[in-house]
Amino acid sequence: MKSYPAPIAAERVLEEIARLSYELAETIPPWFVQPFDIPAHGVDFKAFIGEQGLQMDYVNGRLCSTYVEIRGGKHLSDAKRFKEDRGSPEAFLSLVKEQLEGAKNGRL
Repeated sequence: MKSYPAPIAAERVLEEIARLSYELAETIPPWFVQPFDIPAHGVDFKAFIGEQGLQMDYVNGRLCSTYVEIRGGKHLSDAKRFKEDRGSPEAFLSLVKEQLEGAKNGRL
């Protein structure tokens, strides 16, 4: 009989979304403003998570544009906003899923 790992806590999912968003975000214009070059391990992603969900706009000069609202016990991504600023929200969420599955299987 195959055993499945325990479900991942909602806060851990939001942290992974925040981390990947930051890692994949690009520095935006104006190019004459020097962004902080802070690697992901130096950022406290829990600071972007609150009772309302996850809210990341510009972080260290990177356009994250990642918002997840908690409503009625569900986590709702602002896909329209992400798409306007960053591209495919579906592709991004697929990466998040892969990372979380890796974490559940002990690969992270």
